[in-house]
Amino acid sequence: MPKLVNEYQVHDLILDFNLVKNSSFIYNPKDEEYLNWIPVELKLQAGENSYTYKRTPTFSLEALRKYFIGTLEKVLKENEELNQSFVEKERETYHCGATEGEFWFELENSSEEIEKEIIYIRLWLNVVSMTEQATGYDIGFSFIVLNRDLAKFVKELKQQVYDLTNGDVDIPGR
Repeated sequence: MPKLVNEYQVHDLILDFNLVKNSSFIYNPKDEEYLNWIPVELKLQAGENSYTYKRTPTFSLEALRKYFIGTLEKVLKENEELNQSFVEKERETYHCGATEGEFWFELENSSEEIEKEIIYIRLWLNVVSMTEQATGYDIGFSFIVLNRDLAKFVKELKQQVYDLTNGDVDIPGR
């Protein structure tokens, strides 16, 4: 299962991110990608607190492949380019998340040469989606991961997409 763990001092923030085949799973290889839906079970353990969703967030296959995984790959590509010849310059902040806005990520590569393998992540969770309340707000968590751990996370996501679609969808780099 794809997982990210905070690498800053205490490893007390763990994000489990599992693509699943449940009642919200809709896949027909003959349909366009935006008509296929893949649910995700997201669990964030932050110290003593645990955050999950009562209603499972979903991605359209198009959003998962192009925008979510694609954005994570852009962050890793920028990180690789920065590590080859470290130059002090402004880093881009990347945004990606669930199709219906249940959660989203902001990712940014470190601007410090001694931290060139670090990627900063801000994860925002929509409380309405977690609790099924009528109104709500977002709560955010800031943590860091190493580039190799984010690369492993992406590779595991790609493998899950491949497995869930019976090999019909093979994202390069799996």
